[in-house]
Amino acid sequence: MVPQHVGFIIDGNRRWAAKHGKSVFEGHRQGVLRAREIARYCIDRGVKVASFYGFSTENWNRSAKEVSDLMGLFEWTATELFSELIELGAQVRHLGKLASLPASLRRAIKRVIQTSKHNKKFILNIALNYGGQDEIVRAIRKLLKSGPKPSQVNEQQLAKLLDTGDLPPVDLVIRTSGTHRLSNFLIWQSAYAELYFADTVFWPDFSPAEFDKALIWYSQQKRNFGK
Repeated sequence: MVPQHVGFIIDGNRRWAAKHGKSVFEGHRQGVLRAREIARYCIDRGVKVASFYGFSTENWNRSAKEVSDLMGLFEWTATELFSELIELGAQVRHLGKLASLPASLRRAIKRVIQTSKHNKKFILNIALNYGGQDEIVRAIRKLLKSGPKPSQVNEQQLAKLLDTGDLPPVDLVIRTSGTHRLSNFLIWQSAYAELYFADTVFWPDFSPAEFDKALIWYSQQKRNFGK
């Protein structure tokens, strides 16, 4: 049993860097490279949708240098790293508030979205300037504009207005490096997701073999969705 939709909270890049005597930037760079490898492996394993938590709405509170380095790294990722995945059939999408990102990064994201929009084999969601609570608020604002009566509002209507509106809910959330929380990541979509915490593994060390451990664990879970 392979999950349709896997969410990745890619935690531990900075701690990996400290452990190996590397710069914070190098930790994030290795994390991006690992994300590309795992996305490629998702395609091999038959996963249909993968969502990677790259930068939260709260991450703007990090140092100005780290934020600037991350924005440049994300632009490099969109410009240089996605071509192989697109050739393999990946459709790239963005989750979050695009307008608040730097202009050059927005252009790079829009280009890769446009280039890959007709691909159907695999959907790669990149969450940049994303927060689950913010996403729900944005969806509610869209819903209010259509003017429904309170009694007419239902879960299905709101779900369609989320950033993932046409996608299946998250089946499996994977978080590395020992922190046991969702950190505002796809909180609506993960309502009945299985949560897998790779306690001893920093994200840059999360290999395909580690992913296989998570998939085996997932296959052993009994999913009854409250029934």
